[in-house]
Amino acid sequence: MNRIETIASGEFFVTNKTDISAQAFLGSCVGLAILDTEAEVGGIYHILLPEPSSKISVPDPKKYALTGLPLFLQELEKTGARRENMKAYLGGGALMGDVSDIDLAFDFGGRTTELVEKFLTENKIELVQEETGGYFGYKMTVDFLNFKVDLSLT
Repeated sequence: MNRIETIASGEFFVTNKTDISAQAFLGSCVGLAILDTEAEVGGIYHILLPEPSSKISVPDPKKYALTGLPLFLQELEKTGARRENMKAYLGGGALMGDVSDIDLAFDFGGRTTELVEKFLTENKIELVQEETGGYFGYKMTVDFLNFKVDLSLT
């Protein structure tokens, strides 16, 4: 049985083929898995928010889609993945709990999802599965031994 790692919000995990599975529990957060099965490299990214409130100082850039996505892609490529072979899986970005007018106005999950979709398009990374939005949480699990992604309701 694979060892299971839980990826906290604002973190990512990138690896070569291994007997580890990584999971992220997603509500309004967005999960992104990118796999290059030819190079046997993959990663999972648990994105907290769309962008930092300040462009001047960003103490933890991995928390935000805008600043963290380039870091995630860089780490995948450094580990041996090639952009032309990458396949992406996207999940989460829901409105959770008692949804207020403020929640609808800010729509952090929806805005984060849009930024990720734009990033994937700009970098010519194929999006093969997307389960985003709605009012339900998801669990994203990536099996790095078989390079399979599972998105299931929590």
